[in-house]
Amino acid sequence: MVSPLACFFLLFIFNFSVINARSVVVHNMTDKDLFAAIYYVKSGIAYRTDAPVAISPGDSQKLEKPKWSFKKERWLVFDHSVNALCAQECLASHVLGGFCEELTAFNGNEFFIKQTEMGLDAYPWFYWKVVTMLGANGNLASLFSLEQVKQQIKSKHPFVVNNPYKDVVAFVRQGKQLCHAEYEALVKRRAKVKKAIEELVGYPVGEQNVPTIAIVTSGGGDRASLMTLGSLIGAEKTGILDCVSYIATLSGSTWAVATWLTSGRSLQEHRDMIVRALEISIDEMTPQEVKVFLSALMVKLAYGQPITLVDYWGAMVGTRLMRDRGDQVHYTRLSDQRMRVSTGDYPLPIYTLVRAEEHAQFNSWYECTPWEFGGAWLNCYIPTWACGRRFFSGNSLDDSPEQPLAFYLGAFGSAFSARLNQIYFTFQEWLGVQQMRVSLEERILDAIGNKRIIPAAEIFNFAAGVVHGPMRGQKTMQLVDAGAWPGFNLPYPPISDDRPERRADIIIFLDNSAVVKMAPELNFAQEYAYVKGYDFPPIDYYTIDRRIMSCFWNHCSPESPVIIYMPRINDLIVWHEVKDDPEYAPYGMIEGIDLDKETAEGFAKTFVLSYDPLNALRLSTIGEFNMVVSASDIKDVIREWVRMRIERDGYA
Repeated sequence: MVSPLACFFLLFIFNFSVINARSVVVHNMTDKDLFAAIYYVKSGIAYRTDAPVAISPGDSQKLEKPKWSFKKERWLVFDHSVNALCAQECLASHVLGGFCEELTAFNGNEFFIKQTEMGLDAYPWFYWKVVTMLGANGNLASLFSLEQVKQQIKSKHPFVVNNPYKDVVAFVRQGKQLCHAEYEALVKRRAKVKKAIEELVGYPVGEQNVPTIAIVTSGGGDRASLMTLGSLIGAEKTGILDCVSYIATLSGSTWAVATWLTSGRSLQEHRDMIVRALEISIDEMTPQEVKVFLSALMVKLAYGQPITLVDYWGAMVGTRLMRDRGDQVHYTRLSDQRMRVSTGDYPLPIYTLVRAEEHAQFNSWYECTPWEFGGAWLNCYIPTWACGRRFFSGNSLDDSPEQPLAFYLGAFGSAFSARLNQIYFTFQEWLGVQQMRVSLEERILDAIGNKRIIPAAEIFNFAAGVVHGPMRGQKTMQLVDAGAWPGFNLPYPPISDDRPERRADIIIFLDNSAVVKMAPELNFAQEYAYVKGYDFPPIDYYTIDRRIMSCFWNHCSPESPVIIYMPRINDLIVWHEVKDDPEYAPYGMIEGIDLDKETAEGFAKTFVLSYDPLNALRLSTIGEFNMVVSASDIKDVIREWVRMRIERDGYA
């Protein structure tokens, strides 16, 4: 077996070794002398770092390159004539002479310069291997330029050939209203919710008196994934899930919901599969699974799309959670879920990310659905199948296929791309004495605390060139786990007044975070609402983490949502009160589990990468039990909301 986790950390090291390496090797594969130099570009000005170096045919030379900086680009410039290289030591970057190749982490530190029909081409090591493989029979390597290699992939790769939207231009949609397809799915879902609500209250209810109920479930790695599945199973068993219009997810909970809705399985069947899948460590992939991923990666390379460590992480997450799909893992798309959720039989899913750029604001949330990708703060949305394409002025510029679901799973769960100061404060107690922490804060965090030491996921910016858009001048957009700054670990924004047509009347928060004492993540959600001027009830935080379920109303503001908060606790007092009831006999395995302890230092830690099947099932069963034992109270909340709405409006 190949060990991708080891590869992941090797790639992490590789990423920084490439960035920080002080030299680059250039191979002259032409039949003439070659001259090369390195420039760095800052604020539109290119500065040559040293005199051009001469490289004889078939020879190689090492060039020193400037120290890496967040704000500097570094370029390799080469030509057959030394005079073609800019004689000046600094000049405007757009008039940089010769042929150029940017020195990025994934281009590596080794380049092969080859003469092609289009002129000189610089092949990074990976591309050179592809070219030489293509030319293995008949010495065809000389015929393939980088552009020709890309065209070969685009014309023959099944991802591209079988893309149903390859001949369709995608457009940016502006405005906060729902797209037509989601609105139609919501209408169908609300018809079934209305029927479930009427069965619950026992009398007919007018459409305007049917609450929009949303489940908002947190991140927390595989712990969150397992407990989310358990909670949804409990909601399904008690009829609560039939009353829910939306499920908003983040990080680990996206892994549960996205793979469930893609699989076609029931919730119970899917949990059984996930429990089995988590027994295999995420650091295990077969050579065939690695080959399938690399094949998918070649498509991104062909379209010149950004590639970061998140792509590799997504391959590992996707392979583990969708291993039953075999070679189809990377053919599985987020938009595939439309067939299942458009019938109205399931709550509509919302998956979340946040903006990762250094200057991102508190409200910079992205939402991904089977229909669209975008953000209310951006006021721009594109079809999900077009995510990853180049855009300008609202139109797509290429026919790139949709990003694999595995890529999204990696991005959704990319907490390792959090800002350095967030990582530090999360793990500060591991760092030793207070003096060390103060020193780190003063000397490091103040300088680079807002940087991300591991690059976030990156795609082409679909809002590029959009008039008056906040990202109109950026080439790409960076995406990170919504539990990382500027997000928080409960994905409230997509069902808030940010999107009025989704605005939830009753919100069931499932908080499976590592820390639930005094509900800090719910506090962030409340703060978000207050900053945006949205209604949100007052919350009593002092005992909220010691009860399986807490409910909060704001009777002074009838438009304020009702908040139901359910933290990831195992209340053994409640268990002992009900354990003799035959209804709760299936939940006996939760007895004796100290979930706070297991979350802090045991099998339920956020970054545990494999689970014993029994522990996985116990963890999920706690989520299921908490929902089942709270079902009566949740139903009472729904009944009361309907009664009050009818009383206010005067009719059913």
